[in-house]
Amino acid sequence: GVQLTPSSSTSGWFDTTTVAYHVVIPPTRHNPKWQCYYYGRGETWKSSSSSSSEDDDGTNDKTVIKPFLPTGWIGRAESDDGLTNWVKQEGTQESHSLLAPTGNANDWDGAHLGLGDVVVRQDVKNHNESNDENDILDMFYFGGSDQVMQLGPTSIQGLDMQIGRAKSTDGGRTWQRLGLCLERDADQEGLFCGFPQVSVVDETLWRMVYH
Repeated sequence: GVQLTPSSSTSGWFDTTTVAYHVVIPPTRHNPKWQCYYYGRGETWKSSSSSSSEDDDGTNDKTVIKPFLPTGWIGRAESDDGLTNWVKQEGTQESHSLLAPTGNANDWDGAHLGLGDVVVRQDVKNHNESNDENDILDMFYFGGSDQVMQLGPTSIQGLDMQIGRAKSTDGGRTWQRLGLCLERDADQEGLFCGFPQVSVVDETLWRMVYH
């Protein structure tokens, strides 16, 4: 059955239109709950005409659209058994999210975010960080800016996605951005790079796949 649904349109939460994707973390030595990290959005990030770009003659004949993606903000829910009764956890950033777009038009993650993966540091053998009270987690996420890209006759905004990393030292309640960890190379990735999945091979090798 359905485990997580969009929030009420009057709730003020970030995920009133969609909830998408998920990374589930089983209980750890510091947290007896199951955790579900996910992303979603409200009406503020949607696939509709949002602005125009000027033609060479200065007229605004080109409609700029946003890609049809459920991306926007990142959140978290918890469950006692991992199967039922997932309860969304209120975050400290915009619209109760864990991680929100910066809102700065030129930032690589200024317009929208999507979740890729979450790694619990205590699961990494011989990791060089420790915290006796909370789990330390690494989040690999992707985001896009307000940059407009030209695809044939269509101008599209927010598709220039790249991959970054954030870190939590309090068990996933708050997150610190650590910047880009994989920049888009137009010659190799083309339009975007996103949706990262990370596997920890050993304490010296982490491997990422993405598309």
